[in-house]
Amino acid sequence: MRIAVLEDSLIQQKRIRNLLDLSHRLCFFSAVEEYMESNSYFDLLLLDIELGNQNGIEFIKKHPDKQRFIVYVSSHSESMADTFDTNVLGFVTKDRIEEALVKKVNQVEIRIHQLEKIALNLPYETRYVYRDDILYFQIDNGVFVLLKDGTKLSLVNETLKEIEAQLSDSFIRVNNNVLINFSKVDYLDVKNHKIIMLNGTIISVSVRRWKKVKEHYIQMRTSI
Repeated sequence: MRIAVLEDSLIQQKRIRNLLDLSHRLCFFSAVEEYMESNSYFDLLLLDIELGNQNGIEFIKKHPDKQRFIVYVSSHSESMADTFDTNVLGFVTKDRIEEALVKKVNQVEIRIHQLEKIALNLPYETRYVYRDDILYFQIDNGVFVLLKDGTKLSLVNETLKEIEAQLSDSFIRVNNNVLINFSKVDYLDVKNHKIIMLNGTIISVSVRRWKKVKEHYIQMRTSI
């Protein structure tokens, strides 16, 4: 994973360098201008908020497309609410770098992996879609997949068990007929053992799968 670190403190740069292993390609920048002059596109930008006379949040609003995802690393926790955006995946305070940064970077790596495309066997073609675009798979006179834009695709020569085996842990079987993308869950109806997806679809969870589904939901929410 290509990671840029935009941080004007050499001490903080050294802390981050010592924490992240060699499997990541790290590039360090001390100023916004230096970062913008680089010709590279980054999977992740670790961004300080206070950069000399510049503000990291304001900088990203003007230049959102040089990196895929952003994690803020800053002492200014009071600014956390201002950093939220679709490509912002976290906020690590500098006093917790040692305990929180590696975990957050690993979560970003998992997120990037989830965005990779998978092949879907349709009646007359093979279509490649991003995992993150999938809401759920369901058995209904064969297997179909529902995408987040509302597209419904019927699959051929595939079983739910085979599909489940090739997907990541973010896809969970909630009953015999439905395999959901857990990142697209809005909330759990604990009283009635149901899941409400982001598109409003209500899906019943079987009794024997409820404990696992609930545990997975709690784990997902607490890791944000």
